[in-house]
Amino acid sequence: MDGEPIQLRGKIDRIDFNEFTGEWAVLDYKTGDSGKTPQETHRKGKKETAPWTDLQLPLYRTLLSGVLNEQGAPVVPEDQQASVRLGYILLPKEKRGARVAFAEWTAGELAAAEETARQVVRGLRRGEFGYDPKTPHFRGDPFEALLGRTLLPLTREDEGGGGP
Repeated sequence: MDGEPIQLRGKIDRIDFNEFTGEWAVLDYKTGDSGKTPQETHRKGKKETAPWTDLQLPLYRTLLSGVLNEQGAPVVPEDQQASVRLGYILLPKEKRGARVAFAEWTAGELAAAEETARQVVRGLRRGEFGYDPKTPHFRGDPFEALLGRTLLPLTREDEGGGGP
């Protein structure tokens, strides 16, 4: 990106091909009872103008060129990667509620997601790491201390004791 390489890695749960329609789909398993659709998870606000807040599925599409079969060719043919459907396989506790929820994003919306990803990378390269201390934390978050969400233990130096 911008003439400088960046490594993008991820684990795609499922890639399906429908031999009757000729369509490819990249699907991510989501467990739990919330049943949020890709639109609800990835964007917040009105559909057309909603900012991208999660880039998982759009970036999976970007990863497709690196998913290779045993012969070393892309699993999804390169000329079909742009038209791959993206979605979730929703798996609630009640088996009867299991379903597939496809994203209905346009090519323009997906291009906006890719531009958002590029902006994130540029920000990371400039060292811009926004942090809001009011962000709710998760119990057991291993980064709580690093982010200042917990108190770090004092050393003897801090207590005026002159060292360990």
